[in-house]
Amino acid sequence: MDLLAIISDTQIPFQDESALKITREFIRGIQPTHLYIIGDWGDFYAISSHARDPSRVSKLSEEIKEQVGELEKFVKVIPNAKRIFIEGNHEDRLRRYLWHTAPELKDIGGLTIPELLHLSELGFEHVAYPYGKFHNKYESFFLMHGDVARRHSAYTARAMMDRFGVSGINGHTHRLGTYYRRDVTGPKVWLENGCLCLLEPGWTAYPDWQHGFTLVHVDRDRFHAEQIPIIGGKFMYGGKLYGG
Repeated sequence: MDLLAIISDTQIPFQDESALKITREFIRGIQPTHLYIIGDWGDFYAISSHARDPSRVSKLSEEIKEQVGELEKFVKVIPNAKRIFIEGNHEDRLRRYLWHTAPELKDIGGLTIPELLHLSELGFEHVAYPYGKFHNKYESFFLMHGDVARRHSAYTARAMMDRFGVSGINGHTHRLGTYYRRDVTGPKVWLENGCLCLLEPGWTAYPDWQHGFTLVHVDRDRFHAEQIPIIGGKFMYGGKLYGG
């Protein structure tokens, strides 16, 4: 049986340190067979097309270095897990920046997400944005970052199921949510994965976001998903309080 640990939307350097740390330590304890990072691991703030704080626009190299350092921490605590890095729209900021602003640099080596984050050296399989990946050959569970963000929890999950017609999970919304459906092909579920970034990022006030991550147990073509909300740097799992 496979055990998938799924995290997303850390948006380094705007990660919530307590939420990220408790997630990493929990994952160390359960030793999943797979770690899926499903997008927006980093923020890539310096090359965002949005209005930016002038004091941060020259710190891209520092941001990338911090992203690599946090990846290394996960590799250290789960060295035997299969690791998959699925890009999100924030990783795609690099491609958009090069194509729109500096297309002359696109063919220069080293200016890609896999190379900048040393994904191959760290043992990560890489999936480019906007694509996703079925976990196994049975096509029972699809993972991707996503590009849809509805207003309320689980509304995006419903939209993603409407779009793909399978069970799966997405990041992007920074919310936790679960949507179930049964049709002529059987029962399905789609989940929104929550986030591990700051809940008060500075550019918006009181966003409807939730810290959390997801575990998925997979046995051939059957799976069971468990969402774990983190509240105040703590969560409960299996009757035990973590972070207390």
